[in-house]
Amino acid sequence: MRNSIILTALALLFSCNLVSGIDPSCSIGLSEPSLGMHAVVETCSNIGSFSLGGLYGGVWEKLTYNYPSPWKGTFISVNVDGKVYSTSENPFDSVLMDDYVSSRPGLFDEVLETEWILPENIQVTQSFMNIENNTLVNLSIVNRDSASHVIGVRVHLDTMLGLNDGAPIYIPGHGLRTKEVAYGQNEISFEYWKAYNTPDKPTIVATGLIDPKRSLTLPSQIIVSEWKKSNNAGWQYRPSASQSILGDSAVIIYYDLGIVGPGLKDTVLLSVGGLDPVLPVEKGSFGITEVFTQKISGDYCPGDTVDLIVDVLSEGGAREGIVDISITRRGSEVHKVSRKITAADGKVTSVAFLWKIDDEGSLGDAVYTVTAALTEDGKIKDSRSRSDLIRVDHGKCGVRESSAITSVIYSGLYILPVIVILAVLFIIIVLLYRSLNRRFEGEVRVEKSQDNEEVRLVVVNDTGKTMDEVVVEDLIPENSEIAVSTLNVVRKKDRLFWHLGDLKPGAQAILEYRIKDKAIAKNGVVRWLSGEKEYEIS
Repeated sequence: MRNSIILTALALLFSCNLVSGIDPSCSIGLSEPSLGMHAVVETCSNIGSFSLGGLYGGVWEKLTYNYPSPWKGTFISVNVDGKVYSTSENPFDSVLMDDYVSSRPGLFDEVLETEWILPENIQVTQSFMNIENNTLVNLSIVNRDSASHVIGVRVHLDTMLGLNDGAPIYIPGHGLRTKEVAYGQNEISFEYWKAYNTPDKPTIVATGLIDPKRSLTLPSQIIVSEWKKSNNAGWQYRPSASQSILGDSAVIIYYDLGIVGPGLKDTVLLSVGGLDPVLPVEKGSFGITEVFTQKISGDYCPGDTVDLIVDVLSEGGAREGIVDISITRRGSEVHKVSRKITAADGKVTSVAFLWKIDDEGSLGDAVYTVTAALTEDGKIKDSRSRSDLIRVDHGKCGVRESSAITSVIYSGLYILPVIVILAVLFIIIVLLYRSLNRRFEGEVRVEKSQDNEEVRLVVVNDTGKTMDEVVVEDLIPENSEIAVSTLNVVRKKDRLFWHLGDLKPGAQAILEYRIKDKAIAKNGVVRWLSGEKEYEIS
């Protein structure tokens, strides 16, 4: 057991602003109390290993072990053609990266960055940026060699929540994990994992976000491990299904980048922060913890079957209830189903639903809204709606034959000339449609609204082309109290800078935040590589 007295002493020292750890000259931190996150990086040995902390009730708490000092048990590994390099001396099967540091850890415009050049002439850059209740971990790989290399990246997190070094890990659809387990890429349908200081009414929560819909990188594998066993492995670790993690838990995230050619760059983006518990206090002791599908991208085609999962948690005793599912499209309900459940005490119960998308006759794309409601004794205990789980994009699905044409084909060859004429007309119409689209391209649409404290900003790409590297600069009232729930948003005085990345034709992105006791500012600007647009909301 790690000494709780020492941990308490460290926490007290940190609360007095002595936050650099045992040797102040060997660490550098990135902290902003208004964002609620703090990252600390080692600068002397095991350079680049780190620890993370979060602000809870005005007190900085551990999200990884050894915080507020950096820790060689939380580190990255880089696999180049089978040779493994790590920022920690702990692994037996890797080379310590200290000798290859090309730029020591430093702060550059609100980013904490470290750089290495590996012997294969691979440049590795590790950077941390704090946003609202999250720290973005950005790992950039650049091949500066004249030959291609097969590259992988791994992040090993030694989780610790407050004084609990053996935090259980919640995986949506799989419940609370208390023993070692691995998830391959085909098994990663969940958008995040959570660890917390106690299963019963947690006060400290760490959340690892991996959702590609939020511009984060989808891992190739995730392992929940016992840290004392996994920290000695620089790359491959084989979990044991009988090994408990409750003494010392860790999470290992793998990213297989494949072949990276000469001069090419690849990037891994992960977010770790302190968000709500699995079942927030306001939901009581019986509620819905998550609604998701087994397809993390959310992209479907007509005729596909959606595997929908609803997670329910009961605390303080087993409960019986009913889960109702409603799926709507453009305000009209297209599917409804109910299922009785029995939720065991303190365990997450996953309820599965199947639904086939009947969208063959639609000429337009579709976004479906899924609403899950939990009732007990005829009373609604909890509900949750999501509009980012099921999307039908006909452009991605390709052209499909309509049922009408199919029936004509099979009715007999005597009407073959009619079919040929219809096919020619169809091709002409498609070509005209595409031509008109090219000639009459739309614009960027921006919609901004406020409902009490809730602010919603929607950016829609109607240009007909992909908008590259989109950044939204949204004005906010001076000295306003803002809480942002969207990722990749940085506040600078009276502006929010929202880094969207690329926005495809017809796609939309949504910024959501809360503003206290003030009306929203009306204007801002959307910028991308080939243009910009100022907006002003009436």
